[in-house]
Amino acid sequence: MMFIFDNMNEPTTTTHFKKEIPLFHASYDIFIGSDGEAIKEHIDETFSNLGVELPGNALGYTTMIDSALCGKGVIVILNTFLSDQVEVEKTIYHEAVHVTWMLLKALGITITYDNHEIQAYLIEHIITDMLSALKEHDTNNNDVVDL
Repeated sequence: MMFIFDNMNEPTTTTHFKKEIPLFHASYDIFIGSDGEAIKEHIDETFSNLGVELPGNALGYTTMIDSALCGKGVIVILNTFLSDQVEVEKTIYHEAVHVTWMLLKALGITITYDNHEIQAYLIEHIITDMLSALKEHDTNNNDVVDL
């Protein structure tokens, strides 16, 4: 967890989770917070000089990275600003599809009508991970004392 102070000197909490997908010996990163700039700063501190550009109004964003310094991977961003729980969960389902396609592409696995079952299991795994990460972020955020 990381605290970043915004212009009003209120702490903005972002959380980073690295989630493993044991079947593929792969992982992906989730960054959750309520401020896009704070999330971007957290990503930049975690993956120096990566330069991920976030859409300003997006509730979620998934990108594939391929950097000489950071390696290859997938980053998921959940921006919870002005979002209720239902909207954030819908965003998780949406981003889970992007994550599966990007991970499978990175692993060289092409999904077809004859082998799409693996994508279904992967989406289920990713949604479970992301919902768990959101719950942990929310629990930790609610326990933050005023500074």
